[in-house]
Amino acid sequence: MDSAIQPFVPPAPPLRTTPPSRLEVVRIIYRNPIELWGEPSYTKPWITSAFFNERMVLANEPGLIKHVLVDNAKKLPDGTGAPAGSAADIARWSSDGGR
Repeated sequence: MDSAIQPFVPPAPPLRTTPPSRLEVVRIIYRNPIELWGEPSYTKPWITSAFFNERMVLANEPGLIKHVLVDNAKKLPDGTGAPAGSAADIARWSSDGGR
């Protein structure tokens, strides 16, 4: 019997297409935080979000990740509470093609 080896595909929750409400966020984080990641998290080079007035930037594009973590390493927080690069820095990087 010749049976082809099937690649392993790990289980994954369905992708969200709309942002969750604050109450949904709390429920999802308690149950399975990976469920918070929506379709834009996988298709856009970067996304911004806010939760309880805290802004967050999620970088997905490899060049942008390198820009944030390597090229601007000195701007990363050092454990003192100093802010890292801003969402405006990332938007500026994205708009000029990463140059």
